[in-house]
Amino acid sequence: LDDKHEEINKLRAAIEKLSKKRDSVGNTRKELWRDSNKIKKEQAEWNEKLSRAQSDLKHSMDRHLYSALREVKAYAAERKIKGYYGPLIELFKCPEHLRKCVETTGSNKLFHVVVDTDVTASKIITYLRQRKAGRLTFMPLNRLRSRRQNYPSTPDAVPMINQLEFEEKFRPAMTQIFGRTLITQTLELGAKFARSHGLDTITLDGDQVNNKGALTGGFIENKRSRLGAYAEQLLAASKMGKIQQRKEEVEAKVQVQNQLEAKLGGEINQKKEERRHLRHRLDEHQMENKKLAKDCELEKSKQKNEEKELNRLGAEKKELEANIRSLQLELQSELEEELNSQDQNELEDLTAETTNLKTQLIDASRLRAEAESKKKSIENDLSGNLRRREEELKLDISSQSQEEATEEFDQERNELKKLNDIVADFRAQIKDAEKAIDSTVSQTNDTQNELENLKAKIAKHEGKLQNESKNTEKFFTQRNNLLRRQKYCRKRIRDVGVLSREEYSKYDSSTVKALMTQLTKTNEKLKKFSHVNKKALDQYLSFTTQREDLLGRKTELDEGGKAIRKLIDHLDQKKDEAIQRTFKGIAKNFTEVFKKLIPNGNGRISIKKKKNADARMKVTEQYAGIGIKVSFTGGSGGDRSLKQLSGGQQSIVALALIFAIQRCDPSPFYLFDEIDANLDSEKRRSVADMILEQSKSAQFITTTFRPELLEHANKFYGVVFANKMSKVNEIDQEDARHIISQVEREL
Repeated sequence: LDDKHEEINKLRAAIEKLSKKRDSVGNTRKELWRDSNKIKKEQAEWNEKLSRAQSDLKHSMDRHLYSALREVKAYAAERKIKGYYGPLIELFKCPEHLRKCVETTGSNKLFHVVVDTDVTASKIITYLRQRKAGRLTFMPLNRLRSRRQNYPSTPDAVPMINQLEFEEKFRPAMTQIFGRTLITQTLELGAKFARSHGLDTITLDGDQVNNKGALTGGFIENKRSRLGAYAEQLLAASKMGKIQQRKEEVEAKVQVQNQLEAKLGGEINQKKEERRHLRHRLDEHQMENKKLAKDCELEKSKQKNEEKELNRLGAEKKELEANIRSLQLELQSELEEELNSQDQNELEDLTAETTNLKTQLIDASRLRAEAESKKKSIENDLSGNLRRREEELKLDISSQSQEEATEEFDQERNELKKLNDIVADFRAQIKDAEKAIDSTVSQTNDTQNELENLKAKIAKHEGKLQNESKNTEKFFTQRNNLLRRQKYCRKRIRDVGVLSREEYSKYDSSTVKALMTQLTKTNEKLKKFSHVNKKALDQYLSFTTQREDLLGRKTELDEGGKAIRKLIDHLDQKKDEAIQRTFKGIAKNFTEVFKKLIPNGNGRISIKKKKNADARMKVTEQYAGIGIKVSFTGGSGGDRSLKQLSGGQQSIVALALIFAIQRCDPSPFYLFDEIDANLDSEKRRSVADMILEQSKSAQFITTTFRPELLEHANKFYGVVFANKMSKVNEIDQEDARHIISQVEREL
C-alpha cells in the first residue's frame, strides 16, 4: 500500500506540473488572443480607411473611366499580361507639398495606362471593345520618345520630373506628361521662365502659365486630391499587408499553443488514467484489508463474549461452592427437637422474608436477563456494525481522505486562480472599454456641442437670409415698378415724336421745383382738350402693330402651307411608287407560284382603272381594284375570272395570292385551317410542296384530315374530344397517319 501511495503521489506531482504548464500555455494563448483582437480592430480601422480612400479615388474620376480601369486590371491579372504596368498614377511617388501642382499638371492623364508595347495595348483595347467596358488612353513605352529639355539652372524654377520618384524604364511616360513643366514660387516667375525657355510653369498652389502665355489659376479643393487619395490607398494597403502578416503570425502561434495545450491535455489525461488505475488497485487492496480487519474484529468480539461468559460461570461456581459449604456446616450442627417461640417467630419472619426475597430475586433475575439480552444485542450491534463502520471510516480517512482532499484542494485552488485571472482580464477589458466609451462619449459630446453651435450659426444665418430675402424682394418690387415707370415714360417720350437736340438740353439747368411748377401749368392747359380722344394715337399705333404682326403670321402660315402641300405631294408620289412596286412584285410572284401549283395552268393579276378617270387625278386615285385571270388547262382561251371557278380552284387561287404576298412581305407564321378540304390529291401535294418551300422564311401551322400535308411536317399534334373536353397531345407521324386513315374510313 505504501508503494501504491508513493506512485500515486508521484503521478499527482506530475499532473500538477503538467497542469501548471498547460495553464501557462493557456495564459500565453490568451495573450495571443488579445493581440489577435487588437490586430483585428486595427485591421478593421485600416480597412475602413482603405475603403474611404478607394471611394475618394473612384469619385475623383469619371464612372466609365473607373469601370474601364477595373476591367483592364482584372483582365491583366487573369491573363497574366507581363507588359501591363497599370495607370500612371501608380508608377511614381511625389512629396506631399507638390501633390497639388503635380495633380494639376497631370489631370486626367494620371489615369493613362502604361504598357510595354503597342501590341499589348491593342490586345487590351480589343478586350475593352468586346466587353463594352469604356475607353482608355494607353502609353506604349516602345512608341514614346522623350526629348531632352533645356531646363534653367536656378533654384527659382525646378523641373517637375526631377522631383518625382519612379523606375527608369517609365521615364518616357513621365517625360511625356511632366517633362515640359517647371515648378516656380510665383506666377510672375512662371511667366518669365515660360517666355524664356518655352516651357509650362506651375506654382505650388496649382496656378499655371503655359508656353503660349495663357494663365490658369484659382481655388482647388484639397479634399478631392487624387494623389492624396491614392497615397492613402497605398498606405492603407501597405498597413493591411503588414497587419495581415502579423495576424497570420499570431494565428500560427495560437495554433502552436493549441497543439501544445492539446498535447499537454493528452499527457494529463494519460497520467490521470494511470492514477485512476493505481487508485483502483489501491481500493481493491484496501477493501481486502477492510475485510480482514472486519473478520479480526469479529473474532475479538467473540473472544470477549466468551471471556465474559466464562467469568460469569466462574462467579456462579464460587457462589454454589459457598452454598455447599454453608449447607455442609448446617448438616454438621446438631438438630434441636423443638423451636422455642422466639425461634419460631424468627423462623416465620425469615420464611416470609425468604419468600419475599425469592419473589424479588425472580423479578431481579428476569430484569437482569432482559438487561443482559439488551446489552448483548447492543454489544453485537456495536461490535458488528458501528465499530466496523468506525473502522471503515478510519481506514477511508487514513487511506484516501488526505490525498483526495489535497488533490481536490489543489484543483479548486487552480480553478480559483484561473477564475481570478479571467476576472482580472475581464476587469482590464472593462476598464479599456470604459476608457473607450468615455473617449467616445467625450468625442460625441464635443461633436454634439459643435453641431449645436453650427445649428445655431445656421439658424442665425437663415434669419439673416430671410431678412435679406425680404429686403431683396422689396428692392426687386421697387425696381420692377421703376422699370415699368421708366418704360412708360420712354413710350410717352417716343409718342411725342422726335425732338430737336435743343429740347433735350433745354431744361438741364432748371430745378426740380421749377419743372414741377411748369408741369402743373401744362397739365392745366391740357384739361381744356379733355374732349379730344387722347388714346387715338396709341390705338392707331397698337392696331398698326397688330396688323403688321397678323400679316407676318399670314406670310408664315402661307409658307408653311406650301411646304406641307409639297410634302403631301412628295409622300403621295412615294406612296404611288410603293403601291406600283409592291403590286408588280406580287403579280410576278403570283404568276410563279400559280405555275408551281398548277404546272399546266397560268395566272396573272392586273389593276382595274376607273372608266371616267381624269388625267389630272393621281395615279392611285385612278385605280378601281384588281382583277385575277387564271387558266387551269393552259392556253389563252381558257382564262376565267374568280366567279367562274369552283371551290377548290378558288382555294388554289387564294393560296397562290397568300404565297405571293409572303414572298414580298413575309410574316413570322401562318395558320391554315383545312385549306385542302376542297382539293384533290394532286393539288394537295402541290400545296404541301409549296408550304415546304416557303417554310424556310416562316412557320406554318395547318389543320387537315388529308395525308398529303403530313409528308413534310416536322411536328404533329392530335386533337381528341372526350368527356365534353378537347385535349391536344403531341404525337408522331405514324400516329397522325393512323388518325387520318380512321377519319377517311369514317367518311
